[in-house]
Amino acid sequence: GELGWMEPLFGVIPGVFLLLMARFSGKAGYADGLVLTELGICLGYREVTLLFGFSLLLLSVCSIVLLLLRRVHKNSKMPYLSFLAVIFLVRQFGGG
Repeated sequence: GELGWMEPLFGVIPGVFLLLMARFSGKAGYADGLVLTELGICLGYREVTLLFGFSLLLLSVCSIVLLLLRRVHKNSKMPYLSFLAVIFLVRQFGGG
């Protein structure tokens, strides 16, 4: 359906959150925030919030598994956009 004008406006919130994290803590990348902001404009608040939440969940699960297998350390960096892309594709083509 057609998005109201408020959906894209509020859809940028998760992306702006990542941009602020990148700026002030360095724990996120600017590209992560920019891509999430663009998705928020295109998809709206509800969909981008789901994508953001599920991609963080997937990232967390993978991080825990890799930590337990001793493949990474607690300060290792993980590419967030890969997890966002997986969740986006699952939502688009997996019937989610």
